[in-house]
Amino acid sequence: MKLGERGRRVYCLTERGEKLLEMATPYWERAQDRLRRELGDADWDALIDFSERITQAAIRAEGAPSKNCRPAPRQAA
Repeated sequence: MKLGERGRRVYCLTERGEKLLEMATPYWERAQDRLRRELGDADWDALIDFSERITQAAIRAEGAPSKNCRPAPRQAA
């Protein structure tokens, strides 16, 4: 793991991880296809849109100052 632009974490897959991802991808795609058929196009699109909004909100929240943290102790002069 390393820090990328704006302090975001950047992860890289190992060679083994890339192989596992490649093996798992067809199963993931089939699961998505089944869910899309069950939901229908309109609900699927709404789910994707909402997921993207949640992701963006989480990214913004990660960088926002926290209001419920204890203040740092003051140093004696």
